[in-house]
Amino acid sequence: MNQYTPVYNCSKFEELTKPLNPKHYDALISHCLELGYKNAFIQEEGTAKES
Repeated sequence: MNQYTPVYNCSKFEELTKPLNPKHYDALISHCLELGYKNAFIQEEGTAKES
């Protein structure tokens, strides 16, 4: 979900009004790896700019 870009109706929810913080995304990836996830799609930083 690194490419998340806020859209029209997001203003109803403060937490959805901005792109995902890179530090939060990195923490999520680390947590998934700690849990042993073996099948996950991890994107490089910058994909939100492309969407």
